[in-house]
Amino acid sequence: MENRKYTIHGPGLTEETKKEVSDFIAGYDDIDFLGPIKGEIQKPAEIEQMILEINQYREEIATELGLSKPIPIRVGQVHLLPPFVFNERYPNSPDSAEGLHENLGHGIFIKYKEYNSPELLKMFLLHEGIHMDSYHAYFTRNQNDNPIDSLSGQTRSGYSTSTPYKERESNYLNGFNEAVVQKITWEKIRIHLIRMKTNMSYENEIAVLDSLIKKIAIRYNEEEAEVWRRIKIGLFTGEMMHLRRINKTYGPKALEVLAMLTDEYGIITEKVQKYFQTDDLKERLKIEEELLSKTK
Repeated sequence: MENRKYTIHGPGLTEETKKEVSDFIAGYDDIDFLGPIKGEIQKPAEIEQMILEINQYREEIATELGLSKPIPIRVGQVHLLPPFVFNERYPNSPDSAEGLHENLGHGIFIKYKEYNSPELLKMFLLHEGIHMDSYHAYFTRNQNDNPIDSLSGQTRSGYSTSTPYKERESNYLNGFNEAVVQKITWEKIRIHLIRMKTNMSYENEIAVLDSLIKKIAIRYNEEEAEVWRRIKIGLFTGEMMHLRRINKTYGPKALEVLAMLTDEYGIITEKVQKYFQTDDLKERLKIEEELLSKTK
C-alpha cells in the first residue's frame, strides 16, 4: 500500500528530519487493519460494495478538482460502533456526530444504528473519507535530537487545527471545516443517491459557508462556483491564503468569528450565522463584539 505524505512543521527541522517524522506517522496507516475494535459490530455483507462506491465518489471529486487520485479506503479500516461504544471511545464528540476519522492510522469509525439506511451509511462513509483525503500536517520540535518523541499532538486536518491542552482540546475553524466537508459530500451524494432528498448534517454550518461564498463572489466580482471551487481545493491542498478574502469582505475580525462556528465556547451557531448573513454593518459589529467577548 502506498504511504501517505504528511507535512511536518517545527523549528530547526531539516528536510531529512521532516521525512523521518513523516515516515514514522505513515507507519500508523495500517494500525487499524490489525484486528477488530472492541465493541464493534459485524459489518453487513454489502459493506464491501458500499466502500467500492465511496472510493469511486472520492476519485470523481479528485478528478473534478484536478487533484491526485486518493488512496482507496479498505474494508479493514472501517469500524461500525454501537452508539454507546462510539460515545465511550469519543466522549468529547457532540451528540450529533455520526462518525470520526482518526488521523493516525486513518481508521474510520461510524456510529452505527440498525435503522440507518444504506444511503445514510454511504453518506457517513464518504464524509469521513473526505476527511481522510484532506490536507494533514503535524507539528513537532527537535527536542533532545528526537523530534518523533517531541510530536506535540497539534495537528491540522483540512482547514481545522487541533491543539491539545491539559483540560480540553482547542479546535480552530472546525465548524467551517465540517461545513466544507459535508457540502462536498452532499454534492456527490445527491448525484448518485437520488433517494436522498435532504442533507440533514451541518445545515447551520453550511448556511454560513453559503453566505460566505455568495458575499465573497459579489465583493470580488466572481462566480460563486469559482469561489466554492477554490475553497474545496484548499481543503485538500492546505492552501489557506484565499481565506484572507473573508476578512476583506466582512471586516478584520471575521475569521475570529468564523472560528467560533463550534460549541467550544458555548456559542449559539445561529449568531455566527446571522453575522455572516446580515448586510447591516452596525448589527454585524454588535454581534462581533458580543461573540468575541466570550473568548476573553
